[in-house]
Amino acid sequence: MDEVGGQGYEQQDTSHARAADDPSSTQGRGWPEPPEFSVGNAFQMGWDVLKARYGLLLGATLLYILIVIAASIFAGFTSLFTLLPLLDWAAQFLFYPLMWVGLLWVAIRVIRGESRGVGDLFGGFKRYWPVVGAQALVLVIIYGIVILATVTIMISVAALGVSGSFGGSSNNAGVAILVVSVMVAVMFVPLLIVMPRIWLAPIICLDTRQRVLGPIESFKMSWKM
Repeated sequence: MDEVGGQGYEQQDTSHARAADDPSSTQGRGWPEPPEFSVGNAFQMGWDVLKARYGLLLGATLLYILIVIAASIFAGFTSLFTLLPLLDWAAQFLFYPLMWVGLLWVAIRVIRGESRGVGDLFGGFKRYWPVVGAQALVLVIIYGIVILATVTIMISVAALGVSGSFGGSSNNAGVAILVVSVMVAVMFVPLLIVMPRIWLAPIICLDTRQRVLGPIESFKMSWKM
């Protein structure tokens, strides 16, 4: 086992090469997992999957883009010329996230050898409300951090202005700009920490292999991953 693990992902390159030559060979068994996770292994595996199922992944991506563009145009016109101005806003929570999760689901199913074609793009609708709930929580958390950071920065800028830091000598102005810049960096650090830990929650909520019951459980699993 140690000998195999020490050889890394390259040990399995031959199987990926065969898969690239024959995409149907991965059906029902999926791609072999690398012995350990690393950025290099992840990119290598992604490249092998893309080469093997390029047509399917390209078709699903193009279909996703066309559907999102068509939905955006429809929602925009509806908001402008009808009494449904909130339709486009509602789609941000109730439709677009489902399509994005579906695009990820296509890739996951391809890797597992379970792909059923571009129809997997609509897989998110099979667990509509749990996935919507998980995605809504992700957006609320991200927007909450951004709003809190923005408000804090605005209050700090106003306080510095009242204290006269923006006036007088150039040294005071330089200090004020430095303080605001540091606050911007510090306030957005939580976003960089939290976002990678929660963004998988919607796809985990969809994945029946994980056996999660709803958004909260999917958040817990996403955070551990």
